[in-house]
Amino acid sequence: MNSLRAVIRAGSFALFVLVLSITARASEWQRGDVFVAIGNGQYQVWRQGGEGYTLIETLTDGSGSSGKNGSGGNGYTTGCAFDSTGHLYTTNFTNANVYKFNIPDPHTVSQTIAPSSGALSSESIVFDGQGNFFVGHADGTHVVDKFAPTGAFIQSFTVVTQDRGSDWVELSADGNTLYYTSEGQSIKSFNLSTNTQNPDFFTEDGGGPFYTVRILPPSFGTFAGDFLVADTADVKRISLSDGAFVAQTYTIPGQSSLFALSLDTNGTSFWVGDLGTGEFSRINISSGLIEVGPIATGAIPNLTDTATLGGICVNGLATAAQPQPVVQTITLYPPPNNTGTVYNDNNSNSWQTTLNGLTTTAHVTIAFTEVPQSAGNSDIPGYGSCELASADGTKCVVHQISVDTTSFSSIDFYHHWKFKPPTPINPRMIKNGSTDITTAVYSDPGTKGTTNTPSTYLDNEAPKTTGSSCGFLFPPNNVTWEAEYPLTFAFTAVANGKKCSRGPYLTNLRPVISLGLIGKSGAVTPITLPSTSFQDFLGLGIWYYVLPTRTLQPGTYVVSVFDQLNQIPAFSEQIHIVPEN
Repeated sequence: MNSLRAVIRAGSFALFVLVLSITARASEWQRGDVFVAIGNGQYQVWRQGGEGYTLIETLTDGSGSSGKNGSGGNGYTTGCAFDSTGHLYTTNFTNANVYKFNIPDPHTVSQTIAPSSGALSSESIVFDGQGNFFVGHADGTHVVDKFAPTGAFIQSFTVVTQDRGSDWVELSADGNTLYYTSEGQSIKSFNLSTNTQNPDFFTEDGGGPFYTVRILPPSFGTFAGDFLVADTADVKRISLSDGAFVAQTYTIPGQSSLFALSLDTNGTSFWVGDLGTGEFSRINISSGLIEVGPIATGAIPNLTDTATLGGICVNGLATAAQPQPVVQTITLYPPPNNTGTVYNDNNSNSWQTTLNGLTTTAHVTIAFTEVPQSAGNSDIPGYGSCELASADGTKCVVHQISVDTTSFSSIDFYHHWKFKPPTPINPRMIKNGSTDITTAVYSDPGTKGTTNTPSTYLDNEAPKTTGSSCGFLFPPNNVTWEAEYPLTFAFTAVANGKKCSRGPYLTNLRPVISLGLIGKSGAVTPITLPSTSFQDFLGLGIWYYVLPTRTLQPGTYVVSVFDQLNQIPAFSEQIHIVPEN
């Protein structure tokens, strides 16, 4: 941040921009929200609405004694990033800490991560494909620190510096090469697998210094693999089509301290922020035209505070080394056209969304990402294991949902996948890493959830149960039943270590039934039932439910029992409904 000091010494800023009070606040972050570091331990959150962006809230990292989000902040704030489950991580240049934020409103700090010994001025952060993150340091030892997804320190890498430390870091798509800038005129390179320095990746004669550097991921199409670097007076796109060379230069009139940079989730644009003016803009990569902004943050540096625009990140953006999402959008209308389905992972996964009470046209964006189990743990104690939901049986699933209207009352989700783990599971749908919204479980397996707001959802396995099901007493699996007559389901369960043959049977359950019609493709369509609760016969632990079948269409159904108290894992069987003779 040498140029920041030069700007302050120049004393050239007499104009201050007042940021008005927040006019809108959304309880959950959504894909595409832009986070801008403005100093004093704070980040502004901007959301697109209509033709422009609106400031919806200001976060504080808790490094001070008073302020929003439960505690205040101070010091320069710089780089930030999102992990693959939607958690925000920010850096504080002054105290060198990294802060992890809770996703649910009011978005408090859930973890403070200190640097390695002697490392100062944490300036940037980037995630790899396993959920580990790397932090660059402008001062002190100048090392790059590596941390596990839990925040535990792993190791430091001693890199060669130029005019300043390991300021701004970026990772190659395979996660093996660290690229970084050091406030000189080079993009430097380090081999993480061998712990050795590489030759400089790119060097410019004159210009600079270089600040934020980013690699364009596959979502950027023909530009994928190119580099963008903030070069003070401009932003440069460096192409690798014929060696590393400057393919395009981007400038913003009246701005000469371009410092912070992030890619946008649209796959065509990037955001850049200016230290001197405290403004940020969105630029089209292909045309070079300014699409949005400049937007004033009010973060103009002066001699008495730590206000400056020091970093930008975008919610939902997967950098080059992170698992890449499959992004799809569906258009929903007022009932009965308020339900839509998208398919992912070679159609082995489907995600059905229903906006209840919808009164206007809605566009729902679903970003589906398969992440390693290590990167997908929820914040709920005990809900640590991700479901093995991918076709190759190694990954768990994250869905990030965004809706462009608030004209609905609630959202129902149903996630179906064909590839279940070989061992019994008790799947749960975890919202924002911290809330269990599971309402039904199917045998494929599949998970249904209901909530009021869009956000990030993770398929996790529930904590270990204290009991086990004895299965259905009636009916037998694969029974064929005429639709004329109601069908009674009954089951018992025992505590772990007890025998189903003699009990005693558990009476402290809250079991519900779920019913799904199995289609020709294997996908399960949930069936809405007038009531789903089992009753305990005379308090003996013999649970029963009477299913009305007269209105059910002929076909094969999966019937599942889900204990809302999590005493027993979910279990299922199939039935065949046929017309009465």
